[in-house]
Amino acid sequence: FSIVGTRSNDPVAFALAEMLKVNKVLKTLNVESNFISGAGILRLVEALPYNTSLVELKIDNQSQPLGNKVEMEIVSMLEKNATLLKFGYHFTQQGPRLRASNAMMNNNDLVRKRRLADLTGPIIPKCRSGI
Repeated sequence: FSIVGTRSNDPVAFALAEMLKVNKVLKTLNVESNFISGAGILRLVEALPYNTSLVELKIDNQSQPLGNKVEMEIVSMLEKNATLLKFGYHFTQQGPRLRASNAMMNNNDLVRKRRLADLTGPIIPKCRSGI
C-alpha cells in the first residue's frame, strides 16, 4: 500500500497505525515524501509488534526531520520486531543506522534459516537438460 507524496499528515499516520494493528495481510507500506511528524512515524512503528504480515516499511523523506530521540525509539522497536525485512529510512546518526541495519539483517537471516529448515531431503541442483 502506498501513499507516497499525498501530503498526508499525522492523523493519516495515526489511522494507518490503527490499521496495522488489525491487518494480517498487508506486506508493504510506503508513506515516503509526506508531512508526517516524528509522533506519527513513532505511532506507525509502535504498531509493528501487533502486525506479523508486514515485511517492508518505508518512511523516509518527511517534511520535518524526525530527531534523535524518535530515531532511537524507532530502532528500539525495530530490534523487537522479527517480521520486517526492509526498512526505508536514512538515519542521521551512525549508531541508530547500524542498529537498524543489524535488525533487518537478523530478520532476513531468520527467514533464510526457516526456509532451510523447511527443506526436506538432499538439495539437488537443477541442471540444463541435454548437457
